[in-house]
Amino acid sequence: MNNRYHQNVGVVLIVILSSLFSNAQDTIQDPLRKFDMFFENSFSINATRINTNHTEFTTSNGDFTFKKNDYRPTFDFNVNFGWLLDKKSSFEISSIKTGINFTTRSANLMDENGNNLRLTSNYLMIPLQYSIRRPIKFNTVKNNLFRAIEFGAGLYVSSPFYQKLDHPDNIDAEGGTSWFNYLRFGIMGDIAFTALNDQGHGHKFGLRFSTDFTGITKFKDTDNELYPYFINLGVFYNISNDYFKKK
Repeated sequence: MNNRYHQNVGVVLIVILSSLFSNAQDTIQDPLRKFDMFFENSFSINATRINTNHTEFTTSNGDFTFKKNDYRPTFDFNVNFGWLLDKKSSFEISSIKTGINFTTRSANLMDENGNNLRLTSNYLMIPLQYSIRRPIKFNTVKNNLFRAIEFGAGLYVSSPFYQKLDHPDNIDAEGGTSWFNYLRFGIMGDIAFTALNDQGHGHKFGLRFSTDFTGITKFKDTDNELYPYFINLGVFYNISNDYFKKK
């Protein structure tokens, strides 16, 4: 009796697991399979801190020390376009994208006299990211929205275009332009949840991570001569998703 009961339970578990991990849901086609290109823009709210191994700077203006493990809120706006690549698989769609991203980074620091300061920089970032899109197998379609998860990773290059060093409470302090004073490189990645209709419209949001490489290509000094390396984790939401077929 016990053996037969255990066998029956085992059969039931196999059936349940098979239904969870089989490709039965993939008979419902991802609506993005009919498109070749896409355009999207998004905003993100982040927690940013500097690389704690590079916090001390000696400059012509004196010595500065960034505060370790100090997270600052920052905001980004991204405009990206890309191409849907491999759609032969019935289960995955891969893509590659690039664009123009406007990012802010800030950090608290002290000068050699113990004064509290804040460095705020705005960057123009060019990403190159590869992504894989996998449909959610259970309840793939709900309210006419096809749901999927996207995993992305890539590289970026960025250049500052505005920088300000001042007391944290002096929000009206003037900054200086710093177009192409240096180039910074790094890696980025994201995990996104999407719920899109057959036109590719709907919702896309998730987590986004980036970290600067500890090195820059410097063309000339900034006014402050400060070059911290940032680590960034944020939550993003796509304002719009537009998909196209090649003409």
